[in-house]
Amino acid sequence: MSKNKNKPEKIRLCVACGENHNGGTCPLILEKLNRYYNSSKQNFLMGNILLECIHKKVDFLQILLEIAEASVELDECINSKGFKTKNIYLDYVAEYFAASLECKSSLFFTSPQKTSEAFSKILKLEYLSDISLYLCNDEDKTVDRIEMNLKIPDYTDINTVTDLGLFGLTGYKYQITKHFLGNDFYNYSFEICLPISISFETREHFHNIISWGNLTQSSSTSILLLEEENGSLADLFEKEMNLAWDEDHLILSYPYEDPRFNEWLTILEISAKNDSIVWHKTPNNYYCAYGKTAIQIKPNISEAKVSRYNLYIRRNKDIGICFNYIDQPTKQIQSNIKRLENLVRYIEKYVKTHPQDKTKMTSAAIEHEIGMKDFVVRQAVFKCRHDNHTLIDIEAVVNIMPFKGQKKKVKIPAGYCPDCKIYFILESTYQELKSQGYILCRVSDEKTYKKSDYFNNAKLAQESILMQYGYNVSQTDDISEEKRRSILAILLDNNLLSKTEIIGYLDFFINQRIRQTNMKNAISKWKADRAFVNGYHIGEYTQFGVHAIFRR
Repeated sequence: MSKNKNKPEKIRLCVACGENHNGGTCPLILEKLNRYYNSSKQNFLMGNILLECIHKKVDFLQILLEIAEASVELDECINSKGFKTKNIYLDYVAEYFAASLECKSSLFFTSPQKTSEAFSKILKLEYLSDISLYLCNDEDKTVDRIEMNLKIPDYTDINTVTDLGLFGLTGYKYQITKHFLGNDFYNYSFEICLPISISFETREHFHNIISWGNLTQSSSTSILLLEEENGSLADLFEKEMNLAWDEDHLILSYPYEDPRFNEWLTILEISAKNDSIVWHKTPNNYYCAYGKTAIQIKPNISEAKVSRYNLYIRRNKDIGICFNYIDQPTKQIQSNIKRLENLVRYIEKYVKTHPQDKTKMTSAAIEHEIGMKDFVVRQAVFKCRHDNHTLIDIEAVVNIMPFKGQKKKVKIPAGYCPDCKIYFILESTYQELKSQGYILCRVSDEKTYKKSDYFNNAKLAQESILMQYGYNVSQTDDISEEKRRSILAILLDNNLLSKTEIIGYLDFFINQRIRQTNMKNAISKWKADRAFVNGYHIGEYTQFGVHAIFRR
């Protein structure tokens, strides 16, 4: 016994650093993992796999079910030999998807920037109620996260058929979550939420659920597709939040006793004396921008109202706050409420003495990156074709591909109609953008805009689709063969149009003009471009982010 007591205990040492971590993770390994998760070269395998499923119109869940079934069968073979394991064999997930989608697995390994751009172009927010706010603590109103549920309109008619007897599974939910990390730091995660969890019954009649995950998280009903601090998905999220931040379910309410209420009143009163803030009025509110802070004053519609108005504040990308109730009435609070009412009287006088276009309002704190399927009208004056719609003046970001060089983002003044979800730019702005290179967005003229019956969903005349992206064979414009084919490559690389669709449009042009002798040159160009598209391999040109604009 004494000999065994004196025998040294065997301790497993870390292979990486040679130390014992008592069951913990090696600091060197943690450092490398953190570098990987914060790296711009990080790959999001499942996000890229889903993009290919969307492109091929193949149900993502169908393949997950097949993988789960194959894994269960393998488990049963292993368990029959005495082992008790339940595994999803991730080493062959990429190859299984590649075989099912008839593509190379290398397609699934690309930069997160391209993955983020691709998703941002196809995701759409339908209802403001699809945005939810969650708090860490109700008492101090610390924000934990905001969840935004979106849809992919082109990926809805998908049916899953499985050996498990599950048919017609639809209704994927795509969720971007903004995580509040403190000190104005945010992280955005993007997940697909499955309509069901996949489960199976063992021979021992145990009910086991399949989970999907990585080193940091695991879930049976959702799969992480992407994470980023800045990028196209983050921009998409903020773009939608800029339009929805003052909704009742997305703001934090504070009493008039809060010291910030007095601070903001003082700032606005001083600005009023100096006439240094541009105020605007709509039927529902007064609003302005103070630096990167958006400010609104709205009528108080509460039955128990103690003030005629509520003050809304949103600083940069933070959550919006509203001062709209009283905890303990005091003379000071009543005085501050009167100050707010006096400020409204000043604003009323201001808007009367500073003529404004009643069809427009300004939102200087908002910056929009125009989305791929958004539309913008190029015109001499910002004006929606619906007279009762109100336009917002914004600072928009448009992607430009110089004729030589790398893609760049250009900020331009623009108008936006929240009702139609259409953007507007001036003719002079359009010409300036055009001189810098390829405008990576859809461009159409005022006539097309006015005569289109179903403009919001881009159901435009067949002839106009290619031309909106700058393609034409007109002798007047004299676009070179290289430029025409660059535009066609952009459409193909970004999945905006398929080969079949582009060839169909070109065939339409050819057949429509085939008997017109003065169109021989145009027909020759269309035929040559058709041959180019037919032989084009996706990815031969750099993938560009393409967005949408209308012109006048």
